[in-house]
Amino acid sequence: MNSLPCNYHTKITGTTTPSSVSVKFNSAEFQFMNSSSSGFINGFIGKKFYILTQLTTNNTLPSSNLWRYIDMTTGLTVNGSGYIDPTSFSTAVFTITKSMYDAAASNIFDLENHMSGLTANYLESNGVISNNPQLIKRSATLSDHPY
Repeated sequence: MNSLPCNYHTKITGTTTPSSVSVKFNSAEFQFMNSSSSGFINGFIGKKFYILTQLTTNNTLPSSNLWRYIDMTTGLTVNGSGYIDPTSFSTAVFTITKSMYDAAASNIFDLENHMSGLTANYLESNGVISNNPQLIKRSATLSDHPY
């Protein structure tokens, strides 16, 4: 199976105190996701859900090679075949703590590790990867509670 990040980027500003970040999706976000590989023609299926995170300072843009991934699959309903039930996204709230972020220091996201049939640095050497982030506002809140 291949995978791609969905480009839901949000810039959060406000405090230098370590805080939690919560992410919630609405019911329409995963309308093309299926919960079974049996007989589907359109859409996609998934067994894992990662949130990509990166801390930057002030007006520094994120670096394409410093995104950390945090596995948030346990917050979702998974069926007997191991596929995620897309309806569980609309009821789940995913909270990322500073300790979770720190623990993911060795989990650097490399898109090529999630795509079959590609050689090392395929995307970069073919001009597909850009260092310019794509920012799309989605629902995320910064908690006032340090941990």
